[in-house]
Amino acid sequence: MLLRLNKTWHDGISAEGLYEITRAWWVISPANAQRVERVLAVAGGIVREVYQPTQWLPSPVEGLENRVGFEGVVAPDRQTYIGRDVSSLFRPRSANPVRYLPLDALIEKAVITPEPHPTPSAGAENSPAGAVEPGLLERVLPLLEAFEKDLLWAQSRAGQELFHSNTIAWLLRNFPTRQYIPAAGSELIAPAVKRR
Repeated sequence: MLLRLNKTWHDGISAEGLYEITRAWWVISPANAQRVERVLAVAGGIVREVYQPTQWLPSPVEGLENRVGFEGVVAPDRQTYIGRDVSSLFRPRSANPVRYLPLDALIEKAVITPEPHPTPSAGAENSPAGAVEPGLLERVLPLLEAFEKDLLWAQSRAGQELFHSNTIAWLLRNFPTRQYIPAAGSELIAPAVKRR
């Protein structure tokens, strides 16, 4: 399990401080927590420490009863992960700090291997590095434009915490208006109607 600590981690944090901010309190299923073999403390997309949980505990903090934390030790295989860039394992713009992955997938991601060059698909021309299949852009752009005009798509692009802001952004993009948006501290004034 990867735990993103971007808000609480800082350069120079002590080993004890890092353990404390990593171990508690997370909104995760107690059943899922019991299956976790390693907890990776991630900050800035980089693995900062690896823990082996020995016990999972419910939160004793009032108001945080739906959260759990762990007691554990620094994992013996920590060097396999420390310093690795795992930012690609978190979805872009996701506010969820928890990411579950099988340990095998983490080990595969931890090994840095050069990216293989993709083999051209059937019917595609050989093209310089970085070029895309001919006609792909023309087929994809209309789909993206259609999605951008769909309110349901705008609402579903991120986690539940961004539902309202995605909806408002979509409404402003698709129905722009200047006349009804008041400045801070001013009254809402309808635009003047021209009379003949």
